[in-house]
Amino acid sequence: MPRMQAINKKYPEFRDAEALPKELEQSRKETEAISQRYAQSFMKMMPYMADPAVQTAQMRLSKVMSAMGEE
Repeated sequence: MPRMQAINKKYPEFRDAEALPKELEQSRKETEAISQRYAQSFMKMMPYMADPAVQTAQMRLSKVMSAMGEE
């Protein structure tokens, strides 16, 4: 997380997918593919959401993701 925050601070223009340099197009595509797989993993997790350990982990993940968006 600290590394991602440092990169976001150093390169704020990278947040706009339309403004990315052509050299980063492949990285953008890879990131989109990873994001889709990440979303699919949440669907597989749904049957276990009642488990207290899963709920705790989900809360930690949500906290990290929201901190990342606050920059």
